[in-house]
Amino acid sequence: MISSSGAPVPRFTSADTVTATAGQSFSSTVQTASRLPVVLSEVGALPAGLSFTDLGNGRATISGTPSTAGTYELGVLADNGIGRIRSQAFSLSVSSPIAS
Repeated sequence: MISSSGAPVPRFTSADTVTATAGQSFSSTVQTASRLPVVLSEVGALPAGLSFTDLGNGRATISGTPSTAGTYELGVLADNGIGRIRSQAFSLSVSSPIAS
């Protein structure tokens, strides 16, 4: 997508909903497409045990071991550095571990 100013607007190519299990290792990639470098950041709070890491190439990871079940609504911002920012609502569902 090209903005009215002619600058490319980043777009998200990864899922906007992911599921993890409390107490289990988790990793998910947030990915964008853009002709320009994109910096990603999260808005909102991840559950304890997870972190958001911008990889500097239009991709970021959400990884770690979540400790608390629940649904976490976040936002992810993609900024191409020239004033073209796109946001994506992002939902992370953390389920309780299955008892054996």
